[in-house]
Amino acid sequence: MENRQEAYGDRTPLFLKHPILSNMRGAFVVRLGPGTEPARGRFEGSAEEVDTGKRLNFRSSEELLRFLEQTFEGALRRERELIQRKKQQGEG
Repeated sequence: MENRQEAYGDRTPLFLKHPILSNMRGAFVVRLGPGTEPARGRFEGSAEEVDTGKRLNFRSSEELLRFLEQTFEGALRRERELIQRKKQQGEG
């Protein structure tokens, strides 16, 4: 059986972004690269937000954490907007 990266490369295929998978909001795939040395505080690799496919190649833990913070805040904002739209449609 192929893994996702072998089958689709570095991107999440569109069928995995289907709204039915909304429970993936806030989920991330983090791949640590060969230069990662946790004992020395060195991190490199890539991170992908599962819901949107937004991706970052990072060279430090600070870059990774900034990406996680920004994309998670974006996911929360989108979720609030979706709830608000649903409320407005129900009231209309």
